[in-house]
Amino acid sequence: MPPSDSGLSEFDKHRLSMHAFQAKEKAYHRHSDFSAGAALLCTDGQVITGCSVDNAAYGVSTCAEQVAIVKAVSEGRRSFAGLAIVSDLFVPITPCGACRQVLAEFCDPRMPVLLLANHSLNPDNKSRGMKEVTIDYLLPFDTDHAQAWERRRIPDVPNDLYSLSQTIRSNCDAVDTLPRHFLPPESMSPCP
Repeated sequence: MPPSDSGLSEFDKHRLSMHAFQAKEKAYHRHSDFSAGAALLCTDGQVITGCSVDNAAYGVSTCAEQVAIVKAVSEGRRSFAGLAIVSDLFVPITPCGACRQVLAEFCDPRMPVLLLANHSLNPDNKSRGMKEVTIDYLLPFDTDHAQAWERRRIPDVPNDLYSLSQTIRSNCDAVDTLPRHFLPPESMSPCP
């Protein structure tokens, strides 16, 4: 585990935990009987909450942390200081792969994430049932992947094939990095 020197005060940790627990109580869990809550701390001090929302088609169910991020972004907020996630389980849960990607899209890699167990606010619980990690701990190679993708990308690629072939001709050194389905037919060789 990464060190817990997150910069979040004990007050902010407690506040995020309380909001996450309150959000969990609002979860719609008709199909899975599993509820989760999340609380996202914006850098301006505002806390945005989210709860899990089930659907009979499990693939379109929405996780609590995604709900919190989408709510924040839809309100124009893009700068976050921390996140707390709690579920019904008595051990802390980690975000699913899709949620990790959403978090990496909008949060600083060093942003702290509090993973809370259902009993973590119990005063008799010495460990508080909390693990503190960072976004880059949850998705460690995201930065490398994004940088590699940007190096391969041709800027402002047009949608029509003719303009695309003109762009490729003017960037012949980039042809080898394009997926084959982006290249024009062999009769229209992109490079001399």
